[in-house]
Amino acid sequence: MKKFFVMVVITIIIILIYNLLKDNKIYYVSISDNTIMDQNISYAYKDYIKDYLEEKNKLEKYTDISNDNFRITDIIRNINDNISYDDKSIQNILIKADLLTISVGYNDLINKINIYNSYEIYKYIDSYLKDITSLFDIIRKYDKEKIIMLGYYNPYDKKYDDLIDYINKNLNELSNKYNIDFLEISNIKNYLDDNILSIEGQHKIFDEIRIIIDKK
Repeated sequence: MKKFFVMVVITIIIILIYNLLKDNKIYYVSISDNTIMDQNISYAYKDYIKDYLEEKNKLEKYTDISNDNFRITDIIRNINDNISYDDKSIQNILIKADLLTISVGYNDLINKINIYNSYEIYKYIDSYLKDITSLFDIIRKYDKEKIIMLGYYNPYDKKYDDLIDYINKNLNELSNKYNIDFLEISNIKNYLDDNILSIEGQHKIFDEIRIIIDKK
């Protein structure tokens, strides 16, 4: 009986130690439409984040949920349908995520700012913000941990700077409402190469996210 009791105690201690060590690790998930990347760039900000966590011996797992054609409504539908990534359901991935970065909306919004007139684009922004609200709603239903939403930079003429500022301001307020960190990247346009972020630009975004990670 005494032997059995000792074995139970040892087993409990091992489980506790395992859980403590596991809880120290970070499950990093990235949701992206890849618009701020280029196929000629082998590394993006999310790869730098993964490497940084690995170097710190903090990475439990990394899941990249990305698609070049992602629209916000596509991601919402995928979560509702609970599709699989890396042999795990997306809802389960979000539940387990300790750190989530989101960079979406370019396919919905930025590519249209030089098409619509002033009235139409602001009307479209309102529609976009409703979609973002729905996205935050469903993500927060599963993910209760650290979420970082990347803002937008202007890949076009300077005349659109005010519009980008308006979008970022509203997105920042919406992020705060859902306890989501908003990352302002409008000044990242200094690192553009043919309207695509350079390696230096990707690393700059990583540097900003790393500061948020280190604070946590």
